[in-house]
Amino acid sequence: MRLLFQVSLQKTISGWICLLSLAAGLCLVPLAGAQAAGSASKQRVSKVYHKKASAGKISRVAKAKQRSKVRRLAVVKHRPSYGEAAGLHATADELQLKSSAALVVDQQTNEVLYSKNDKAVLPIASLTKLMTGLLIDEAKLSLDEPLVITQEDVDTEKGSRSRLRVG
Repeated sequence: MRLLFQVSLQKTISGWICLLSLAAGLCLVPLAGAQAAGSASKQRVSKVYHKKASAGKISRVAKAKQRSKVRRLAVVKHRPSYGEAAGLHATADELQLKSSAALVVDQQTNEVLYSKNDKAVLPIASLTKLMTGLLIDEAKLSLDEPLVITQEDVDTEKGSRSRLRVG
């Protein structure tokens, strides 16, 4: 009888050990999976709420869906300028300018201070600057007169703005 009690006690203890190790293994599997998934790639963080299950009810844990954001970039083919097409960018200069052509003249002495591809005939770079100069010339405005930018000059309706500061 004593032998039978010892055998049944050993079976009970080994049964409990198996049951506890199985429960511990099931608890550790989700943790190991979460660590492996977290180290493999960045995931969206979400809160998981746990409720104690009442007797006879099944508790569920909600999982957030993974979303991947795809940034689409427009591919614009580089269109060379007239200066690049004429090979003027290859001209070496001591100032290391990025422009194809440049001309700096002292207006009082008419001395050429700097020139780079000054004989090249190129279209004007900015039509806005050309039109501004034309309007100033036709209105016979003084080029020495300072202009003041006020708050009224700032466009608030369209949201567009110039790089000029008020003042």
